[in-house]
Amino acid sequence: MTFGEKIRGVRERENISLRRFCLHLGYDASNWSKVERGEFSAPRSREKLMEIAGYLGIDEGELLELAGRSWLE
Repeated sequence: MTFGEKIRGVRERENISLRRFCLHLGYDASNWSKVERGEFSAPRSREKLMEIAGYLGIDEGELLELAGRSWLE
């Protein structure tokens, strides 16, 4: 599973729209959709990743690991 797949899957399971997610976290929806599709890598800011993990209720360690993989692709 990729970083983007994880985020999108949890976001959709929790019925959080892309627009709502981006408004809450301060991202541009068109760019964030590219992250979810694997066209852009995960954010590099640990603070932002922790904020995303908290908002979606994802384990922080798992999210960091997936983000790290996306930086290498």
